[in-house]
Amino acid sequence: MALRDHSDRHFGFAQAISGEHPTLTLLPAREGRDDNARNEAIVGRMLQEVPDLLGIYNIGAGNRGIAASRRAAVRATLYSSGTN
Repeated sequence: MALRDHSDRHFGFAQAISGEHPTLTLLPAREGRDDNARNEAIVGRMLQEVPDLLGIYNIGAGNRGIAASRRAAVRATLYSSGTN
């Protein structure tokens, strides 16, 4: 969030979501510093902590880490439900 373009994107996103969807709760920004491994860990924890998470908005890079954590969460859900 130290970069101006990142903070501007975050501000615009927060305004748009709160204006269009006032019943949604935005979680505090979590910084992965454009690092795939760090983003994977952050999003993995977030998915465990917030089971009804509706979406993720990534301001910077590190998308592969986010995608990896989502795939892992889907696999975990499938295996825990007995669906393989």
